[in-house]
Amino acid sequence: MTDTTTDKNGTGYTQGPWQALPTGHGGIIGPRWEVRAGNISVADLRDNGHNRTHGAANARLIAAAPELYEAVVLLLSSRSHHPDQEVVERRVIEGLNKGLAALAKARGQD
Repeated sequence: MTDTTTDKNGTGYTQGPWQALPTGHGGIIGPRWEVRAGNISVADLRDNGHNRTHGAANARLIAAAPELYEAVVLLLSSRSHHPDQEVVERRVIEGLNKGLAALAKARGQD
């Protein structure tokens, strides 16, 4: 059974966190990468043969997708007209911090 996360719009995806892991060499094509959520494979990537760094960068970006999604949802929810301005400010700061952490993960800086 696959654990999924579903938002209020019905968008479902495999629950994170996701990790980008090297899985070996794909022969003449180049290194292979897998994005995993625990023991669930989310994506299997190979370099295109012309640029051997794209596979790793693409895998990291895909692995950061759940965190990026959560940060955007949090930032957009902070636009609501909440009567307590401090609550809105906390949501914005939390969304920005999640976004910065997700970008660091996508860049391989986590």
